[in-house]
Amino acid sequence: AFACHWPADDRTGKPFPYANYYEAAVKNGIELRSDALANAAQVLVDALYPSGPNRDITTTAWAFSDWFSKIQPATDGPFSVPNAMANFSGTWGTQPANFMNSLVTELNTNNTGNRPQFIVMATDGWTDKYGSGGGPWPSTYCDDLKANGATLAVINVKYPYLPTQPYMSDIINGYDSLQEAMKSCPTTGWYFEAEDPDQIKAAFAALAEKIKDGN
Repeated sequence: AFACHWPADDRTGKPFPYANYYEAAVKNGIELRSDALANAAQVLVDALYPSGPNRDITTTAWAFSDWFSKIQPATDGPFSVPNAMANFSGTWGTQPANFMNSLVTELNTNNTGNRPQFIVMATDGWTDKYGSGGGPWPSTYCDDLKANGATLAVINVKYPYLPTQPYMSDIINGYDSLQEAMKSCPTTGWYFEAEDPDQIKAAFAALAEKIKDGN
């Protein structure tokens, strides 16, 4: 798996020729999971706005790592998800506690009560901090997102199961509990899971149909 972390000794003793692994991937045409996710999310945006702007549908996009960032302000028309993602500068960790309050406040502010509100969250559901370990998202985070009456959809972009890798065995040791936590997070009937880029696109496409049908 290709990671977008800091440069590391490649065990040859030669200087690493890129600023980080993300730059190495980009300059060598390697698609990262974040790229696949942004391209798949575009499927949802295009499905919501097939004929251009629609004043009945407002979309906002956020990204998160250790913090929460609005990468696309509220809009009633199509936009480029990859371009929006390019504006996000994340960190190595994923700490929902650091951004969840901001997200809940944003949702409550935008909830006028006049239209159904949908939250689409794509994540592998793991919390960590610079390789120090972590665990599945606590259910309280999901409950907070649903508390304002919104429908919460979760696309579980499953963390690759690598039982022979030290990181998996030493830190991500609750793989089964991680999957159960993700399944219990969304509104009933709004759980999707995917691993490869085609599956992620299919999940976003199915999600778009459910949102348009309202069920």
